[in-house]
Amino acid sequence: MELKVCPFCGQDAAMLYRNYSNRAKKYFTWVECDACGARSKAATSDDDPAIDDAWDNSACRRASAAWDMRSGWSDAE
Repeated sequence: MELKVCPFCGQDAAMLYRNYSNRAKKYFTWVECDACGARSKAATSDDDPAIDDAWDNSACRRASAAWDMRSGWSDAE
């Protein structure tokens, strides 16, 4: 899954992460920049997005879309 560069530091260090919440009984998936720590909004899913290293479920797509949504941002800048 291709992710845009970080809108804060400009590094190409964004990765998908996930964590399971026993309380919510859901997986939380978000995008985080490994360079500066900026994070996207988390998306939830009943299924583990990292199963078979697929990282391609609805939560991954929603978290990626939240990360890639930029107002006034251009890759050409």
